Amino acid sequence: MPKSKDAKNLKEYDIEVYTKGFVASSKEENIAIEEFFQYKQIYNIILHPDIGVEIIFYNKKRRIFYNQDEDLKNLFDILTDKMQKWMKSNKN
Repeated sequence: MPKSKDAKNLKEYDIEVYTKGFVASSKEENIAIEEFFQYKQIYNIILHPDIGVEIIFYNKKRRIFYNQDEDLKNLFDILTDKMQKWMKSNKN
């Protein structure tokens, strides 16, 4: 499970990748937060080396998961591989 951080490095996310999307989970002051992202809502996934993975949605909203280590490329590969498998399937 890849990890990522927010822009200020205050919040850390655990990212769990599934067949139809992924979940970014975090805990902040004993509050659990889970954000759900469906591949069918994603228009583009961009790897910005040494910065983060940017997710662009069809509604033009953007989300960046930041990371300065080698997990960044791993996160990009995992998300794009799963999304491509989902696109090739008849289950979308």
